[in-house]
Amino acid sequence: MSDGMKYFTRVFDKNEIPFWQAEDKSFVGAKSFVGQFGVDWSSQCAKIKKMFNYGVFPIEHNGNPSIQALGINKIHVADYLSTINPFRAPVQYRDTIRKYQTHFPAFVEDQTKQIDGDLFGIYIKDQAGFSKLVNDILISKPSKAVTKLSKILFAISSPESFDGDRYDVIDTLLDLVEDMADSSIQNQIKKLVSIA
Repeated sequence: MSDGMKYFTRVFDKNEIPFWQAEDKSFVGAKSFVGQFGVDWSSQCAKIKKMFNYGVFPIEHNGNPSIQALGINKIHVADYLSTINPFRAPVQYRDTIRKYQTHFPAFVEDQTKQIDGDLFGIYIKDQAGFSKLVNDILISKPSKAVTKLSKILFAISSPESFDGDRYDVIDTLLDLVEDMADSSIQNQIKKLVSIA
């Protein structure tokens, strides 16, 4: 597995879906949901590899972690699903395809946001850890600071993923942002904080 890639599974429509998530991207196990559609996997696999961003990752199956699985980048899940025509699939699969096309992209987004919150929770257990996390984001990747810090703000606004004092976190975040050299990014982050 790639360095920093976290593996986890979630259930959608009684179907276990594998995820791989790094700091900046998430992948969803393609065969886990394509297999529900009654379509030929080999042709769908070829289509994903040709048309969408993907990766190949280890997956544990029956205690064997060496099996490799194709993961499609979460940002392409809805686009991929739009290429599946329910009317070309066997009748018994059409409702399932529609269900995935309608609800699965939002499910994927929710699951990966929740993991952002879980990862964030590791840092907020102590103030120094949180400060270091934010400083690392602001200093090493200022161009990505708005996106990354918006994930932190999402995490602290989700009761299921954060049970601390969100105002303390926001105050600390504002203090750290004050030291930023890039005023444009600084202002964007302040705007995010103001509506958090």
